[in-house]
Amino acid sequence: MKRFCVLILMLLLLTGCAHAAYVPAQRSATLPPTRTDIPDFSEGPAFPVQYGVTDSTNPAMLVNYVEVTRTPWLVMYADMTMGAFAIKNIETDYIWYSVPPDILLDETTRGAARLNLQSQMIINFIFRQDANTTVVPRTSNSQSGVVNQHNVTVNLIENGIRVEFFFELTGFRIPVEYRIIDDFFEAMIDVANIDEGELCYLLGINLLPSFGAGNLEDEGYLFIPDGSGVLVPFNMNFQMTSPYEEMVYGRDYAVVDDEMPPRRQNIHMPVFGTLRDNQALMGVITEGDGAASILLVNGNASMGYNAVSTRMIFRHSGRVQSLFMEINGNFPTITQVSHAPNHMERYTVRYYFLSGDEADYVGMAHRYRGFLINERGLVRNPQSPALALELYGSIDIVANRLGFMYNRDVPLTTYRQAVDIVEMLRALGIHHITLRYVGWDTEGTLNRRLPNRANPTRILGGRRDFNDMLTFFQNEGIAYYFETDPIRFRSGGGRVQFRRDAARSPHRIPAQIHGYDLVTHTPRLWLEPYRLVSPTVLTTTATRFADNFNRLGATGISPGIFGEMLYSDYSESGGVFRSHTTDIYEGILSHYRDLGLRIATSGANVYTVPFAERIFGAPVYSSAFDIFGLDVPFYQIVFQGWVTMTAPAMMQSTRPEITFLKTVETGMELLYTGMYAEPDTLLFTRFDHLFSSTVSLWAARAAAQVARYTPLQQVIYNQEIIQHTRVAPGVSLTVFENGIHVLVNFTDYDTVYQNHTVPALDFNWWKG
Repeated sequence: MKRFCVLILMLLLLTGCAHAAYVPAQRSATLPPTRTDIPDFSEGPAFPVQYGVTDSTNPAMLVNYVEVTRTPWLVMYADMTMGAFAIKNIETDYIWYSVPPDILLDETTRGAARLNLQSQMIINFIFRQDANTTVVPRTSNSQSGVVNQHNVTVNLIENGIRVEFFFELTGFRIPVEYRIIDDFFEAMIDVANIDEGELCYLLGINLLPSFGAGNLEDEGYLFIPDGSGVLVPFNMNFQMTSPYEEMVYGRDYAVVDDEMPPRRQNIHMPVFGTLRDNQALMGVITEGDGAASILLVNGNASMGYNAVSTRMIFRHSGRVQSLFMEINGNFPTITQVSHAPNHMERYTVRYYFLSGDEADYVGMAHRYRGFLINERGLVRNPQSPALALELYGSIDIVANRLGFMYNRDVPLTTYRQAVDIVEMLRALGIHHITLRYVGWDTEGTLNRRLPNRANPTRILGGRRDFNDMLTFFQNEGIAYYFETDPIRFRSGGGRVQFRRDAARSPHRIPAQIHGYDLVTHTPRLWLEPYRLVSPTVLTTTATRFADNFNRLGATGISPGIFGEMLYSDYSESGGVFRSHTTDIYEGILSHYRDLGLRIATSGANVYTVPFAERIFGAPVYSSAFDIFGLDVPFYQIVFQGWVTMTAPAMMQSTRPEITFLKTVETGMELLYTGMYAEPDTLLFTRFDHLFSSTVSLWAARAAAQVARYTPLQQVIYNQEIIQHTRVAPGVSLTVFENGIHVLVNFTDYDTVYQNHTVPALDFNWWKG
């Protein structure tokens, strides 16, 4: 979707600095007039202050800061009555406030929104008596619900304070700890000691909703890891029907939708940030990221601030159509609440304070990579540049015989044909290929049963042809990965029983997931749905398969679905919340690695990356919401040079030429999805999205792109990105650690930058 706001923003992004100098979009004339009484925070005091205090100020709104603790890098101040705090960066003397220090001067934000900005947390909840009724969840903020009622307890702890919020209306007691450790600050919800009481269900906690907020006169942006990454300029002046909020790692797949969910990019990383006054604040969810969402507010005619924060999801709630309650002949939509809360011990968000050359999205990406290296085991894993090829083996389709419907196996690419495809591409000049083979075993591309043993399917040639193919790959030095799906299945068998082992939805029934019709957005009920195996048995089934797979003699495996789907099991007993499912995934991947298997993943959720040597289909776009400003390759800046990535599949892209240029911009591999069969084989099947995958349709195009890209790819492969900026509207400059500069022109007209000419939809590069 093309948006005028994006064009306006890009026209203003003109810079030649070492890092991206950000120029915000013009604000609408309907914003409040410029205020002259707002202090200049860039020249702020060395001690935190509150602006706008008068003799008539409500005492409950007054903040009295005292120094609590310090490290060689940071000083923490706090109000020991209400729990508000401020953190000072000693190097720059810049102070970041948990609530805006000029909130008393704000004449734009009113009502509950104003109180939300003054709060340390906002909770959403529902009275227990209202569960399974038409009543919608409610919210309460800590300013009106706790501080104004004098229900806050603040105590000193090592390196910080512990604040207990008692919400009298709901009966919730929620303890939070704030600490500074070395050069970072941590905010931790002590989930294990939350007391829900007996009156209400706690659904979620929006923690520090206005920490680091920028006002209407500030220039800066919010960073959101939507897709590859996106910048949201301050004060875009969009009146959103609902605030932006998306779950980290995408939706919970155990929550079944009656209509096709909106098509959008996932948030693949638990990270976010704010840039203002040439200073940056970056948050990382270090504990409980699987149970988190990221949300933002943006300055407009009724909101005086810009801020990004996180919500911890304590219980799942959703609006569903009642199957039993009837009102005036209709079945109303009711609020349903999961019976069990999240069983995390802690929910922790860590904040880093960046300044100077680090204070932009590139600096945030570098700091986040450092976190992954030091605390998540990320290691540099150099590979050889190649064209990535994803081949599809067998599928099953619905067939009719004498009026009886049944599933029939259909080959798309046999083992011998896989060898033929590689040799055909080499004859066209594509000499280096890496390959992922999907649907190679007896369960097909979308499992009939959950794989229990690694059995090459006869319809593709059987064990002999499989071994010949494997020998060919190994002799020719082709990095290969055989796709396995340890999660989805359509029928029981192989030691997995449908009713016993399937993950359950919040309705307490096995979650059934349908494909959706692209026109009506309704489920394709004529196609067999699939289920998700409960995470409680996933470790057993997935490791059993891997142990058997290891006996094939193959060394490359791709449990790609781990990077795409995160889900819960809402069983009444033995359920698993998705915040724990990430730990289960990591344990399985660790077992694969211990077996000596080379691992590839897809979907790009960050918890899988430290185990992978290749990521298939890394994101290159954002979800393109109206409020978004500029897409940035944050994901690629984090991982380029450390883990090999491919772009999304070229032939399935809506604009293949743009996807190609985004690949070049960051040094990734090209990815083509392939099959040997003709496209009409896929008619009226659940695999019709593969229509353009027949190799003969794209082989010549791929060869031309490889010839065009290879001279550059060979010199930037395995090289970190040290700099990225927009040097003109639609023109980006990427600098790699070996000094290679890559200038990419995404526009339809030629451009010149520092004596370097770049034709329309093309790139140029040089050694700097």
